[in-house]
Order: sequence, then C-alpha cells, then structure tokens
Amino acid sequence: MLTVWLMVVCGCFGLITEHSWLGTIIVGLSVLAIVLALFVILDMNTPFTGLVVVSDAPLREALQTILAE
Repeated sequence: MLTVWLMVVCGCFGLITEHSWLGTIIVGLSVLAIVLALFVILDMNTPFTGLVVVSDAPLREALQTILAE
C-alpha cells in the first residue's frame, strides 16, 4: 500500500510540474531516492542475508561470553 501511495504522490508531482528536462530529472531523482530508501529498509529486514549483510561475529562472541560464565 505504501508503494502505491508513493507512486501516486510522485505521479502527481510529475503531472503538476512544467514539462522540461530539469523537472523530469528532479522527479526521477526523487523517485529513485524513495525507491532506494525502501529497498534498504526491506533489505535490513533480514540482516544476515541479502545485498547488505551484517556480520554475526559480535553476536556469537557475546553469546559465548554469556554461556562461559
């Protein structure tokens, strides 16, 4: 639903701007920024797999420390 809402908002911005190359570039960059932000948010939903990977070494070391005591 959020994606549809963002598409409508960006589409409305595209309709109300003057049809020039600068307006097209600005709307395109805005859409790209929103899409990349959503991609990063969705990719961090699974931090140990995907394009952006978080190391699990600190978690394993903390677990070993807790179990050793």
